[in-house]
Amino acid sequence: MSFCDLALQRRSIRAFAQAPVPREDQEKMLAAASAAPSACDSQNWHLICLSERESILGLASAAATGVERAVREFVEDDAYVAGCVRRNTFFRSAPMVVAVYMEPMTYADARLTAAMRARDVGYAEQMRLLMHPDLLSIGAAIENLLLCAQDLGYGGCWMNGPVLAAPEIDAYLGQRPPRRLVSLVPVGRPAHEPGKKTLRDGVVEYR
Repeated sequence: MSFCDLALQRRSIRAFAQAPVPREDQEKMLAAASAAPSACDSQNWHLICLSERESILGLASAAATGVERAVREFVEDDAYVAGCVRRNTFFRSAPMVVAVYMEPMTYADARLTAAMRARDVGYAEQMRLLMHPDLLSIGAAIENLLLCAQDLGYGGCWMNGPVLAAPEIDAYLGQRPPRRLVSLVPVGRPAHEPGKKTLRDGVVEYR
């Protein structure tokens, strides 16, 4: 299969067979993620791969506790909260979950960043002005991981909802600032056939 076909056929998978992911395949996916392009070659990711059932269930428990806490700050509806918890912990069925963390990066233009700091423009605002090169780098790593998974016959899905439970997940995984949780990526053999994706019209211009 060509790379273009691989990219066009990739779909998000949210239900997984229980077949384990061999360490060799885990390493290939994580190597692909680590080889992604990154702003200023910062390689500002930290990847934690969980494949033991007990570890994944523990992660799901931490996520459930944190998501419930976070959602209840805004919505006091038991049924809604329970639904949010279910949607953000479906990864518990996956045989492999990658917790993707972001580390601060050093922008290559030292003169510009020094001038920004001199005007009290902090790191977060610098990243905003530069359109978040730190997050774009993480997105590239996640996409590499998912495309490699597809190539090896697996499926996966990047999840941002569990970030609501970042304090609980950080505590479970032993992570501290300045690392920040960006996504959980469950991976495994698909247990369902994904539907055909309809691409939006009007998103491309040629000039």
